[in-house]
Amino acid sequence: MFDPYALVLYGDYLGGGAPLAFGAVNAYARRVTERTAGRLCSVSREEDGVMRRTLRGSKDPDEVLQRMAWWVVRLPAMPFRLRATVTRLAKRKALEAFVAWLVRHGVPLVSEFTFCDLASLDEYAGLLTHCDAVTVKDCPEANMMTSFTGLSSLRCVSLYRCGVTNIGPLGTCAALESVTIGDCTELRSLEGIESLKRLKTLHIQLCRINSIAPLASCEALEEVSMVKCPLTSLQALEDHSRLRTFSLCWSDVPDLHALRTCPNLKDVRLQWCDSLTSLDGIENHTKLQQLRIIGCRLTSIIPLASCEALEEVSIENCRALTSLQGLEDHSRLRTFSLCWSDVPDLHALRTCPNLKDVHLQRCDSLTSLEGIENHTKLKAFRVDDGRLTSITLLSSCEALEKVSIVRCPLTSLEGLEHHSRLLDLTVSACNIPNLLVLRTCPNLESLRVQQCFCLASLWGIGNHMKLKNIDRWWLRLHQYRATCLLRSAGGGIH
Repeated sequence: MFDPYALVLYGDYLGGGAPLAFGAVNAYARRVTERTAGRLCSVSREEDGVMRRTLRGSKDPDEVLQRMAWWVVRLPAMPFRLRATVTRLAKRKALEAFVAWLVRHGVPLVSEFTFCDLASLDEYAGLLTHCDAVTVKDCPEANMMTSFTGLSSLRCVSLYRCGVTNIGPLGTCAALESVTIGDCTELRSLEGIESLKRLKTLHIQLCRINSIAPLASCEALEEVSMVKCPLTSLQALEDHSRLRTFSLCWSDVPDLHALRTCPNLKDVRLQWCDSLTSLDGIENHTKLQQLRIIGCRLTSIIPLASCEALEEVSIENCRALTSLQGLEDHSRLRTFSLCWSDVPDLHALRTCPNLKDVHLQRCDSLTSLEGIENHTKLKAFRVDDGRLTSITLLSSCEALEKVSIVRCPLTSLEGLEHHSRLLDLTVSACNIPNLLVLRTCPNLESLRVQQCFCLASLWGIGNHMKLKNIDRWWLRLHQYRATCLLRSAGGGIH
């Protein structure tokens, strides 16, 4: 029986891919031979359930057309995706002719163009007509958005470092689903966006936009990100029932009250919002799964108590926070990270039975692991720059697979004994005198010990037959003994 895929393997073995002629045997053979190495400057892949042929690289349009014209129109016709970067030196007329040829021969076309460093987009109106996605970079023209008027096929627009002052013409692109605007410092308003009933994703960064009022009528919004914009209110996001992801960074917004009426929120990220002192507005979000907070002035996370679907929580550089009250009884919480914090204890984690990953960094007030004990599903535990002197409470965390202790006044590895599932251990800049505890960790595969100057012996790892990786570290004393023990362990020094 004919197997086109075997031809692909045969061609790959010889370094040339499957012969072009085999793709003409039948539709299946054509699909398989094109899917891997590609034929005639293009490669076919499945996108959103539809097989499309995509033009690879930045080939000369004239060259591509001459080589693949007969192949593109050969039945069964396949939708064509054209990706191209257009600069001042690009052959605009040749590219337009290539697009016109595809349209004339009835080949379904989706185009993705990136325009770089152009004085104007007026000359490219013909190309924009067939665009599915457009990215514009470093275009200083203030009125360039007029070229986007009435583009019915456009689904995605990205603008970077442009002189645009008005995005009103985007409101005439009825199919638009995604808008990204970055570092367009002259843009002060989102007027025009209110007409986009299909808009799902909006990312704004480093713009002078001080109001998002036009978003009030964008009912299809699923993802919103605002970074370094002079916003003072989120009121326009009220009652957005489809909003799932929200990110706010470097903002003076004082509260999150508008999010109360966004019942399907799943992911919230708040970074360096100096005016934000409370999580009021987050409470009762029963579908919220991920929360990341960095550099905010929060004094409490109690509103999280009613967010019972939480799976991942990360809190960094929130110095005003002194308690984890609000995380109790979160049975779905799996990942927890606390960095640069003055929280004194982890007692709230006692009632989070499904914790799998805990990371603590620069928690100067934290001197004990009370709250971590008896977490039978905990697999990864990491402490950086802490004040822990003991990890004995890890003895009851029998599922541990990876442990990392870096720059802590730790004097013993007691607590890791009999951890039969432990695979990876890192100890750096600690005061441990020996590795004897590791004798009872039979499945250890990777060991990193660095700058532990109190360590004078390798006893404890000599019989680890599964030990594969030992990072480069050396003892100033007992150098010969260390070499012998490493060889007997079956490992090596990298």
